[in-house]
Amino acid sequence: MEMAIRKAGFVPRAGHSNGSPAIEALEASNSFEPGEHDYVKGFWKMSHTNGSHPGLSSEEEALFRFSAATSAVTFFINRWMP
Repeated sequence: MEMAIRKAGFVPRAGHSNGSPAIEALEASNSFEPGEHDYVKGFWKMSHTNGSHPGLSSEEEALFRFSAATSAVTFFINRWMP
């Protein structure tokens, strides 16, 4: 969300799920290289299938989401925030 605010001028709406709109704002601002939008959008959809609440996700699933999200965020921070 913070990256979309800084990079694309995204304005979150209070009381709304802003993840998908933030991703689309980054896409509209041409922030992604080819294929990156699809990766981020797909990861966003996949990471919300079972939720991240205790008891709804297995330990392995939670670890995968954590690792994938950390890797993606690190990649984009290094590229977008020199």
